[in-house]
Amino acid sequence: DDAKVVEAKELLVKLEKQLEVQKDLDNLVKEVTDKKKNKKDMMSTLLESVNAAQGLGIDTPAARKIKDWVTIIEQEDQEFNQAELARRRQANLERLKEATKDELEQLAMDRLAKLASDKHKALIEQAKDDSVYELKKFYKIRSDEEFTENIADDERTLAAKLKLWSRQKPLHTSLLKLGDEQTRTAMRINRAILQYCGDMSTSFPATLA
Repeated sequence: DDAKVVEAKELLVKLEKQLEVQKDLDNLVKEVTDKKKNKKDMMSTLLESVNAAQGLGIDTPAARKIKDWVTIIEQEDQEFNQAELARRRQANLERLKEATKDELEQLAMDRLAKLASDKHKALIEQAKDDSVYELKKFYKIRSDEEFTENIADDERTLAAKLKLWSRQKPLHTSLLKLGDEQTRTAMRINRAILQYCGDMSTSFPATLA
């Protein structure tokens, strides 16, 4: 049967690719561990490896180790970026309080110029690429064990099964492995969405838009 032959060939190609990627993962772990390389300096390589493993369904010890490295680095970066963002916001607020009318108008013009810039247009085009939202590319999604670790034993199987389904109760943790603050933000957003859509009761759903 031609269809079965094609399917067998595709499977063979996938297996060969898995072996190739697994070899790269093992070599990468060995390189980082033996040579004590700075993982942050190798972030692009680590992330590329995680995505390759995720796309092929590879969940070996080497793949998990590299994934853990990437997660730790990203959490550290998130904490730094949040602190830096808070500092900039405060600085901007102080500047706006003391700004003259002409300075405020200039700030507004500068913002409009940024929105019309080639960089902003490129970001918009990039956001149109739906392929980035494929679940297989979301290496940050918590495993069933991580997602259900704080749930009662008799509820874990169902919670894991419905992990990526919309429910009428809010998430008890984020779907992705995030820092503490971002996890809390994700949970608040999930609750707000459920309330706005009518899945959970709330007094003033329009205020959540």
